Amino acid sequence: MSRFRFLAGAALILASLGAARAADRVPFMVQHGHWTVMSHGITACSVENRPPEEFNAAPYNSLSVRQRANGAPVIQIYAWPDALKEGQSVRLTLAVNGINPLELMAKTTSTLMLEAPLPPDLRQDLRDGRMLEVEVQGLATRLFFAITHLDAALGTLQDCVQTLPKR
Repeated sequence: MSRFRFLAGAALILASLGAARAADRVPFMVQHGHWTVMSHGITACSVENRPPEEFNAAPYNSLSVRQRANGAPVIQIYAWPDALKEGQSVRLTLAVNGINPLELMAKTTSTLMLEAPLPPDLRQDLRDGRMLEVEVQGLATRLFFAITHLDAALGTLQDCVQTLPKR
């Protein structure tokens, strides 16, 4: 019977070590209201304005902030399929609560997405914002995003980035 106990104990220890290793691979994921902060493997973290399953199925009319381990955050705007021409520079106008519009130059990275650096002054404006109005050069309609809880999510984005290996 003692051999059985030894084997059962060894199996339990090995199983717990395996569970601990699996827990190390669980991606970083935190919710703040309708915002999801998550890691993307070991290279980047993002804040997305929808749950991952919805964002992955249809990322249209979406807002994201993404940051690589050693990089600065970028704001990503997802429009509609084929609404943009990939590889172009476009003017992006952002207005928090509909006031003090900020103009940025953005780069289209696909036919539905563009990104631009997230300047510190915009981050400050987002802190107490409720709505972000987005105008993209060449897009017929404006996009609107509820941004309550975004400031907390951006704080958690920094926590997520701290978990990434530095290269």
